[in-house]
Parts: sequence; structure tokens; C-alpha cells
Amino acid sequence: MAHNKPEDGAPRSRNENQPVSYPLIGRANSHVFLPGQTVKYGPVASVMQLWCSCGSGVVEVNATRFAVHPGMVVLMPWRHHVRYTADRAQAWHLSGLHVFPVCAPPPNIPLPLWEVPHDQHHPLADAPWLNDDPRQPIRTPFARELEPSHPLLELTRYVIRRFREPAISPATMRHAAELVLGEWRQLVMPSPPLPMPQPLRRITDRADDPASALLDLDQWAAIAGVSRATLARLARGHWQRGLMAYLRHRRLVRAADLLRSTRDPIGSIASCVGFTDPQHFSRAFRGEYGISPQDYRSQYGGL
Repeated sequence: MAHNKPEDGAPRSRNENQPVSYPLIGRANSHVFLPGQTVKYGPVASVMQLWCSCGSGVVEVNATRFAVHPGMVVLMPWRHHVRYTADRAQAWHLSGLHVFPVCAPPPNIPLPLWEVPHDQHHPLADAPWLNDDPRQPIRTPFARELEPSHPLLELTRYVIRRFREPAISPATMRHAAELVLGEWRQLVMPSPPLPMPQPLRRITDRADDPASALLDLDQWAAIAGVSRATLARLARGHWQRGLMAYLRHRRLVRAADLLRSTRDPIGSIASCVGFTDPQHFSRAFRGEYGISPQDYRSQYGGL
């Protein structure tokens, strides 16, 4: 016999005094930090996913610091302490998902409940029916850069859209929480990477030579020893982006590393990673990281 469900959408066992437990999205929203703004919270009674869509800043989670720029996702464990510090150059656009790994409200607690305790003074900070689950994968702070088309970010955008609707379905947010936890598990404990195809190895052997920035797709195909179509298919299958986009991203990642770890002139760094025009380099860097190379160095030099 199927279980009856109350109007709030939360499943109950046959014995109404013994609630069913399930994961639940507690909150999903976007926020814009002003340039230079600093905010801190904790302990936060959720497992949180942070995603940066524009601008940059530093996120410190339980004393672990991450330099966060567009495309980065930061995952924070249950009851985390967090400090956000936006870059001084521009506004910082962040989106967040809060997941309760175990939500087991007693019958007298009305649902839906779209609140997340952000400090110990919140009425729900010590609610015994909101808990961590030892099986959930986020045990320590974790960060990764993801492509905009990554399934986790597609799911994030969907959940935020649903939270903006006048009526939020608890059943939808339970299902979404299960999907999010599954995506986190794949992110933190991925399958062993596939070996790089030999044609792509020939590409990476040359990719960090500054002169290689002048090569076009036909020349790269000749280096790889395959046709343009085959090279495009291999690159997209292995790197989830086109070859030229991958090479550009790789050069800018190297530039960011040099900006953080050296005091070399920015023009020299641009040349080192294959940019002959400093203004072109500055525009490309801003497009990748949301701020200029000089501002990036000022913010993250020494990290």
C-alpha cells in the first residue's frame, strides 16, 4: 500500500511519530558582493556549494583559502565557517546551494522550511532533525573549476530558477538534493581519468612553447598526425572543449600562476605564454578571470 503524503509534500512513515529522513535543498540563491566587501558566517548548518559567475575574491572555509574566479565551484562541509572577501576592482557574483544531508522533521514542524542557520544564534542551529550524513562526500573544503555546461552547473541553475518561483515544491527539492549529492560524489571521487590519446600528447608536448600560440588548427592537426575533424573530436572528448579554446585556457592558467608566484613584469608574462600584444593579453585574461592581470596580482600575489 502506498504511503499517504501530507499537503506539504514531506513523506511520512505509517507511524506519524517516526519521521522519514531525506536530503533536502535548504536554500538556493544568488548574491552580489560589493567591491572590497567582506562577510563571514558560521557555523553554517548545511553542506554548501558556491559557484562564481563573475568577478573574483577569496573564500576562506575552515581556515582553507581559495582564490575564486568565474567558473570555480567551492564545496563546504557541514557546519562550516566561511569568510568572503570580494576583490576591490569590481562586484563579485556568487550563487549558492545549501543542502541538508539529513532532514527528518517531526510531524509538528511545518514544511516547507527554506531557512539555513548561518550562526549558532539561529533558532534552528541545534535542531536535532537537521544533520550531516556520514555517507555524503564533502568532508573537507574542496574547489574545482568547471565548464559552464558541466551537469552540476546546469543542475545549479535549474534549482535556483525553481527557488525564484512563488511556490517551491519540497518534493522537487528532495529529488534535486539527491541529484546534487550524486554530482558532488562524482566531482570529489571521480572515476580514474581516461588515458590521453597519443595525438593529444603530441599537442601538449608543444602547447607551452610561446611560439605555438601562432599555430592554426591545420598546423596543430599536422603536429598531432590526424585530420582536423579527428583532432576536434579527440579534444572535445578529452578536454570537454575545442582545441583552440583549451590551448587559450591553458596559456591563461599559466599566466595566472606566474602572476601569483613571480614579480616578473606583466608584459614579460604575456610573452612567456604566447601573447605578443599586452592589450590582447589583458583582455583575454579579464575574460577568463573577471579582473585585469594587475588587479589579479594585487589580490592573489603570494597565495
